[in-house]
Amino acid sequence: MPQQNKLTRAVLHQVQDHLRCGNINKAKSLGFNEEELKVIRKLSSFQIDNIAASGLSVVRVEIDHPMFITLISRINDDEDREKQIDELLFLGASGEMMSEFFALSSIEVATRRSLLGIVSKKGRRVALYNNEKVGAEIYHAWVEKAKDPKCRHDLDALVYIAKNFNYGLAEIWGLVKSWCD
Repeated sequence: MPQQNKLTRAVLHQVQDHLRCGNINKAKSLGFNEEELKVIRKLSSFQIDNIAASGLSVVRVEIDHPMFITLISRINDDEDREKQIDELLFLGASGEMMSEFFALSSIEVATRRSLLGIVSKKGRRVALYNNEKVGAEIYHAWVEKAKDPKCRHDLDALVYIAKNFNYGLAEIWGLVKSWCD
């Protein structure tokens, strides 16, 4: 069966499903007027198959190119966000950080950690601000890498420091917050 016939069958069945569920506006959005919808509603599966097999095209596909590009961009952004969240969790981001940067709930963070195989550490984190030497090294790296050293929301700089100083992201963020608040 040619693709056009399959498309016709699929569209007519979809319209019937929308009508059956009371979604008249969704059925109309596929391009049919009210009179046509009344006719389609009464069609049997056999009649829809006959329409599809007739070889006549009743459906045309039109690509909305700007919308397609927008959708692809949004999907790529979402994928980048998901990768970034996973990386931050592997680097030791706290639930508080994930909430502030990505509006994730503690349950979402715990679930992600579990799915990623990250074991949560119990107890308080290392307080880097008690170690002056480490604090000074991290401060210099922060001033050098942060776009705005007075703003604690520079994830790129936080990740750079976590990777290069081998401390957890939550500890580094705690130290940076103490300088910025």
